[in-house]
Parts: sequence; C-alpha cells; structure tokens
Amino acid sequence: MSTTMTSPAQQLRQEIEESGYMDSQTDEFYQELIDHGIESLEQFEDSYQGQLTSEADFVEQLLGDCYQCDLPSWVAIDYQKTWDDSLSWDYFSIQTGVSRYEIFNKNF
Repeated sequence: MSTTMTSPAQQLRQEIEESGYMDSQTDEFYQELIDHGIESLEQFEDSYQGQLTSEADFVEQLLGDCYQCDLPSWVAIDYQKTWDDSLSWDYFSIQTGVSRYEIFNKNF
C-alpha cells in the first residue's frame, strides 16, 4: 500500500476545489495565490482580508478601521491611487468577478 504525500500547496488547491469557493476560475485563482507565496490553508487564512467590490473600497475600509480621525500623509483623496502607490506593497488582490476582488495581506 503506497501513500501519496501532498504538499501544503496541493492541499490548499484541493480544499479550494472541494469548498466550491471558485468554479471556472479555480486554476487562475490558485496560481495567483502560489505566485504570491500562499501555499497552505493556514497562509491563506492568515493573509485573507475579505471580499470587496474594488481595491479602492478596501482602502476606504482600512482607513475607516485604522485612521478614523487623523489620516496619514500617504493617503490620497483618490483611494485607487492610494492602493496603487502605497498599499499594493503590502496587499494584493485577485479579481474573481466583474465587481469582486479578494484582498490578501502579503505579510502572512
């Protein structure tokens, strides 16, 4: 009887497929996770920030949660610009629909 060892990345892929989380885009979604170093369910859970309709919405939510009164100097009025210029260094997004982004922290 031979047992097949699966890597954390293979386990993550299997769990994504079994959960029904993604359907036709599973391969692309999985590959983007791997490209960003997420190879296990634990890493996925540690880095996952939520699902929003845009990266700009994530910026707005983050600022509301962390900087309610005093906005830091790196914040631009344009939330997408703030994402592009400042937050995309620490976060990444995977577009999973027309107006749907999964947001992850790169520092998991």
